[in-house]
Parts: sequence; C-alpha cells; structure tokens
Amino acid sequence: MGSGQVTENYRLILAYEALEPGADASARGRALAFGALADMTGRSFTAADVLRGSHGRPYIPGAPSFSITHCQGLVVAAVARHGAVGVDAEADDRPTARALRKMCDAEEQLLADSKGATWVWVAKEAAIKSAGLSAFMAGQVRLWPEFAALRNQVLHLQRPLLATGFAVAIASSERFTDNEILIRRPPEP
Repeated sequence: MGSGQVTENYRLILAYEALEPGADASARGRALAFGALADMTGRSFTAADVLRGSHGRPYIPGAPSFSITHCQGLVVAAVARHGAVGVDAEADDRPTARALRKMCDAEEQLLADSKGATWVWVAKEAAIKSAGLSAFMAGQVRLWPEFAALRNQVLHLQRPLLATGFAVAIASSERFTDNEILIRRPPEP
C-alpha cells in the first residue's frame, strides 16, 4: 500500500507472518515494520533510516513509534501513530514456572493462572520495549489485567489473537480500541 490514505483512521497497525525455519527473522521483522510505517505515513523507510536508543530500541526520527518481535515460528511488527508501542510474542509454552517466579509477585502469579504464564511473560517484555528500557528490568514491571507500570509510566496492555499457539502482547502509552487497530494478516497461500 504505502499511501497512508487507507489507514488514516487506524492508530495502530499490527503486521505478522509465520516464520519458517532458517528464515532471517530480523529481515522479515524490518520488512513488516517498514511496510506498516509506509501504510501509516505514505513514506517509505529503509534500514539506513533506523537509529538506536540507549537500550537498543529502534526508532526513526520523525516517524511513528514501532516495535518488532520474533520467536520460533512467528514475527510481528507494531506501529503506533502516536505515543510509544512495544510488542512481544512467544510460543505458548515459553516461560518455565521457575523463570516466571523470578519476575512475578504473588498477584502476577494469579494473573498468570488466569491469562496464561506466557502472556504475563510477553506483557512484561512488551512493556519494557514500549518504555525503551533494558530487558533486565522485567522484574520491575508491575502487571494488572489491562495495565503495566514501570518507572512511573503506566502503559496499556492488549492481547491480540494473531496466531494459534502464540501469546502476543502490545504495551502502549495510549489505549487502542478494536476499530482503531488494523491487523495485517499474512497472504493466503
């Protein structure tokens, strides 16, 4: 697309696709992000436009916030028209109970029981990405069902259902309603 006109009513674009074994996950993630950025802004971007923040968060000066994640089998890019955004995804069996105990308090353990341990894991990671901070800060993220707090920032959490067998979380400085989110599904084979 790349015109920016079709997506003018959308405040968040999520693009995703299955990741085949041996595929270059970083290249696929950049392609999805650049495509979503072009759809939102009507401008094209390349890897040469990307700078890195102090903790490695990618950004493009003057462009909307974007985030990329990939895990075995899935790659996702999120682009927010306004405010910061972070996305994370993992296969549903990702965190071990031991790993989760290290980064969750008792209330978050209850949240893991209701929403799933993997969702708690990816929600913390998405919050860190949205805040542009280090992954070592996961234990400092405090979660509630629809919010995360980290360093005096309150972030909105959303749980899009993109692909079976994966937990995906979006953390953003703004709340998006379902009709403000455009999900770019992979083309049918």
